Amino acid sequence: GLILDAEKQTFNLQDFNFRTKNLRFPIDNGFYTLRVGEIELHKKDSVVRLEDIHLIPAYPKEEFAYHHPNHKDWFDVSAKSVRLSGIDYPTYFSDKILRMRYARIEEPKLLNYKNQQIEIEHNIMPMLYEGIKKAPIPFRVDVLDVNNMYILYEELPKKGDVAGKILFTDMNGRFTALTNVVEGINQYIRLDAYGKFMGAGDFSAIWLLPVDSLNDNFLLSAHINKFDLRELNPIFEPLASAKVNSGIIDSMLLKTEASIKGSTVQMRLIY
Repeated sequence: GLILDAEKQTFNLQDFNFRTKNLRFPIDNGFYTLRVGEIELHKKDSVVRLEDIHLIPAYPKEEFAYHHPNHKDWFDVSAKSVRLSGIDYPTYFSDKILRMRYARIEEPKLLNYKNQQIEIEHNIMPMLYEGIKKAPIPFRVDVLDVNNMYILYEELPKKGDVAGKILFTDMNGRFTALTNVVEGINQYIRLDAYGKFMGAGDFSAIWLLPVDSLNDNFLLSAHINKFDLRELNPIFEPLASAKVNSGIIDSMLLKTEASIKGSTVQMRLIY
């Protein structure tokens, strides 16, 4: 059922199915390998499914920066599955914008390790919305759900042999109108998220991300419920040589208006 009209620049395909397993792609001159356990596409259901995705570093986290010519941080990124549905294939071939109704990422995990005992290339970390804007193709996803995300950041101080740790677990979020296609003035992507900080404190957040590259401002509001400050000792002890003996946060409310250059923050802390 293939129909291709070069004059009208229209394309349609009645049906196709594709499935393959165990794909591997070298990335960053071999310092990482992207592994995908399985990929499956169905035209009739407008579904793309990816299973067992893993960005695998070539060296252990303690050694990675020594081997990399630019002394980069170590990353390990994985996800149990990614599912895309409601994909509009004909529109993509006509106006070159990939549109889909729904996407879901299951159990993504982000591990990051910084070794301060060697000279590391310190760049300004790009904002999430910058990566979205620089995606290789124009796209729009009506709704993207991220389920049960795990984030662990570790930093080995210049003096010491124990890394400080910042941990987010049980994170769930929903992106609404996720796109890099500018369709109006003051257009924002909305992220609603909640989870646990340091495995103990419940937090929720709303993040508004700009779509237009001319707009560098984002808005963030976050709330943390009752939290025992001793849970921060895995950060304080290795990195600041300090320790919290006692302390309770009853609630913290944070509102931020910011850009990559600076921010204005309002905070209410009851402790």
